[in-house]
Amino acid sequence: LSIRRQRQMCIRDSSHSVRTGLIGPNAQIILALITGVALHSGAEILRRRNQGTHQVFAALAGGGSITLYAALLTGIHFYQIISPLFAFAALAAVAFATMALSLIHGPVLAILGLTSAYAVPLLTGSDGGSITIVLSYTLIVTLASLLLTRFAFRLWLWRATLLGAMGWWLLAVAAEPEQVSTVVYLAVLLWAFIVIP
Repeated sequence: LSIRRQRQMCIRDSSHSVRTGLIGPNAQIILALITGVALHSGAEILRRRNQGTHQVFAALAGGGSITLYAALLTGIHFYQIISPLFAFAALAAVAFATMALSLIHGPVLAILGLTSAYAVPLLTGSDGGSITIVLSYTLIVTLASLLLTRFAFRLWLWRATLLGAMGWWLLAVAAEPEQVSTVVYLAVLLWAFIVIP
């Protein structure tokens, strides 16, 4: 009973600190980023200690990635203390790292990383950016995902990659039908889906 009461008091005190401004926006974002990295570190420590993977470790790593996404998105959209360009790069780095960690922790992280990687331009509000830049980024995500399927092939991962890549191509064509980059993007996609897997 005393441990439960101490936990409740700790949660109440921390939420009170946030509400009263004792922990400012910068500190909140930094604490959230530290928490995300700590969750990933915990998953890796447990995996090495047990000398194998487990769904619990994958869930812990997935929670770390989600915490990092939430912290970065809060910094850009809610507090406006992170620039869109930095958030774009940081979210992409987290997404690629999550996809890479799926080779260790399993396919759950692959779909989490892939989904978030394709969503980064939408999440950061890059709608005013160049179609060529967005398609170039999407092409990098697609190539990384296809390389991932070479090491851990899952048909649903291949299909999700195809869906994400073609979805961005359709959005680009709808936005700027005469753009040359959409034709080049489609040609490289065709080559990548034939050759890489």
